[in-house]
Amino acid sequence: MKLLSMLFLFISAQALLYAEAPVWYKPGDKLYVLAPSGLNLREKADINGKLVVKVPYAGELTVLKDTAKPVVFKFDNIDGHWVYADYHGKKGYIFDGYLTGLKPPKLTEEKPEFFVHYLTTLFDDPADPEISEEGGEGQMTSISTYKFDNGITAEISITDYWTEDPDYIREVYFFPKMQRAEEVFLLLKALGYFSKDPKFIFPEKSMTPEQNKLGLTITKYSGELIMSTDGLYIYISINETGVTLDIRNQ
Repeated sequence: MKLLSMLFLFISAQALLYAEAPVWYKPGDKLYVLAPSGLNLREKADINGKLVVKVPYAGELTVLKDTAKPVVFKFDNIDGHWVYADYHGKKGYIFDGYLTGLKPPKLTEEKPEFFVHYLTTLFDDPADPEISEEGGEGQMTSISTYKFDNGITAEISITDYWTEDPDYIREVYFFPKMQRAEEVFLLLKALGYFSKDPKFIFPEKSMTPEQNKLGLTITKYSGELIMSTDGLYIYISINETGVTLDIRNQ
């Protein structure tokens, strides 16, 4: 019995380790390119397939119905598939690992004061946040809570210390329709969070500051990614309900 239990645990672990990335879209969905240099649309679901057209950053595609089983592909440590799509009347296959359901931000090398500033650009008339305050001895925290039409939520808390200590800022976002931590990582990259190393790709494993040009301490667990350095902490987690992004500055 003990041997069977160990065998079951081993098989379960292997299944998780080699599980395919989810197919998170359906025919008719509008998707956008997050690769800064663009993505190639090809005749076949193969890296060697004939090039149809290069779709630029932020280019909009429409997912098409495909009777074939999605072909698995991996690039820049991102697991995904070749998706059959249309771009301005041109049809072909494109890597979905660098696609997003959100309209991408303008590429920048200077990260915004708050990630939520990007989210507000996705809507013509975003609702004003709910504001609350809570205090303690020697400090006051202001909390702004945003609820967007697509289900995304954001909570920005700024703690002001009654000393010369810098403010403590925490941003927590929840993306209920997302199934990939990589998508949030690519949005952060487009917004300039990793601009000191344009070639920085999605971390495949934990790393010390000496192992990457950004000097980040990177911790990678199943479903969790933590990237931190002096004054900045970024935590991305995923579960069956969606993706959470937690950014802390001091």
